[in-house]
Amino acid sequence: MLTVAFIMTKKEKIKEEYIALFSTTPIEEREKRFSAIEPYIDEFGWFEGDLNNVAENLIERSGYEIRPKTLIGIEDNNGWNKIEDGVFPEDEETVLWLNNENYEFENASLLHCDFDYKQYTHWRPLPKKAPLF
Repeated sequence: MLTVAFIMTKKEKIKEEYIALFSTTPIEEREKRFSAIEPYIDEFGWFEGDLNNVAENLIERSGYEIRPKTLIGIEDNNGWNKIEDGVFPEDEETVLWLNNENYEFENASLLHCDFDYKQYTHWRPLPKKAPLF
């Protein structure tokens, strides 16, 4: 079962993951610690610098930048498109929908669906070609 809160923004997700990195810091200090580095975090969660008292196995490195490993995939939301303002895929291609009420995935074309798509928060196109092996 999925345990992700899908109503989050990208910025909120980045904040949540950095605060989780500071788990050895007293809870009242975590927000302050994040606020101090927040201006230096880019839109994909990269921070140019180093974080004291954070386990190395919890961070990803790219040159001089670091970020929580839990943010891997944030660039494209792991291939998912968030449904915002009623914007849906416009063609008849079959897509995979994520139902936020019961965390189930459903395959359907928007033009041929008989479900109430207002309960769906995300979609992504299904691959056009089958795997080779």
